[in-house]
Amino acid sequence: MIIYKSITAILRFALRVWYLSPFKGLNYSRNNFAELMGGTNYLNTLQSSDNSNNDGGYLWFHVASVGEVRALSPLISHVRAVHPSVKVVISTITETGKGVALEEYSPDLAFILPVENRRSLTRIFRTIDVRGVVIMDTELWPLFVDISSKESDVYLINGRMSPNTAKTYSRVALLFRGCLGKFTEIIVKSEEDAQHFLSVNGSIKPQVSFDIKVLQQGGVRLSNDEARINPPWMRPIELYLAKPVFLASSLHLGEEGFVLSELKANRSGYGVLLIAPRHMHFVDKMVASILAEGFAVSTLSDLTAETEAHSSASVKGLDVIVIDRFGVLGDLYACADKIIIGGSFLPKHSGHNLYEALALGKRCAMGPYHRNFEAFVSIGVRHNLVDVIPGDESSGYTMAGLGEGVPTPSNLEAFSHEMDAVKESTLSTYTNLIHRILKQN
Repeated sequence: MIIYKSITAILRFALRVWYLSPFKGLNYSRNNFAELMGGTNYLNTLQSSDNSNNDGGYLWFHVASVGEVRALSPLISHVRAVHPSVKVVISTITETGKGVALEEYSPDLAFILPVENRRSLTRIFRTIDVRGVVIMDTELWPLFVDISSKESDVYLINGRMSPNTAKTYSRVALLFRGCLGKFTEIIVKSEEDAQHFLSVNGSIKPQVSFDIKVLQQGGVRLSNDEARINPPWMRPIELYLAKPVFLASSLHLGEEGFVLSELKANRSGYGVLLIAPRHMHFVDKMVASILAEGFAVSTLSDLTAETEAHSSASVKGLDVIVIDRFGVLGDLYACADKIIIGGSFLPKHSGHNLYEALALGKRCAMGPYHRNFEAFVSIGVRHNLVDVIPGDESSGYTMAGLGEGVPTPSNLEAFSHEMDAVKESTLSTYTNLIHRILKQN
């Protein structure tokens, strides 16, 4: 631990230098970067919190970013409904995650975690009465876990660990074996994750529950017969909706070639290919890659500008439209006739959430690398709603006929019933955990 503390101190100094340099790549405001470093602005935030008349203490949730912040919703709702005297603390690693936490939950305290900063972390526990620390997913910061276990009880929820991560942690087993041993309870997403945790520390007793993010999802649409009104932003692509729409969502760089091969093999079968990159900074490189393959391509923003400036007829003839707009996947799934979920065609990725498409009563397909969503995929395959695409990254993938077609009402109903049972069980697991945390304090 002494060597680890020295390394983290050096890294914090390097981050500070990088942030202040003209070539900085850290996307933090000055105040939020000060919080990350454990500086004055962060301490002022702590000192301004009201600790009077707080018999219930604080329950501290730590997550990485936006997706995990939103996954906290059922837990925070439960705390406020059943334990109203308990105050809620949320820490994140990213600035956007903190922003969403403040906007959607109005927690009693929210901040960027002072990463592996013993002085600042200790001051948090000295300033507020923390009754428990709940860490989500893979936020295993050894010093943070160590301090939390000494000052309170610390819990890991929705834990996941890839085979490569397990090997890495085993190489520094002295550090991470001890880290895992300090958790009061560990709840992981799958039996495979449990085995990976045990390979690092064989004395722990991880529990297995479904991915907590399932609790964010609504019910399953059992019919696609309802009339649909497209939102205004979709007007530039409505020209292409008369023929089948091929949607590839959450693609990472290097995956676009696989879906372009399918488009090339069956160009007459689709009105257009819509590509929604996983991250917006992928857009320019994907457009260049598509152009290099000889396809006519536009971003949604450029297409919108062209449509507004000229007649709609002038923007016909595109093969591919790259969606450079946030928060529109639901609308895209609703209009698509063939759906491919990315992040699943290269071994360095582990899949992306497919439930949103399934909940809209759509079939979809994924590549073989989807371990983070294995449970979702298994249920979808069982009810003939999900196809796993055969092939590999070296020889390519065969997508013809996959991720398309209308599911039968009986399959949708069976899927819906199974998912309702999964949600009920998952919610029970986590609300019972909250009860145990607060009861013993």
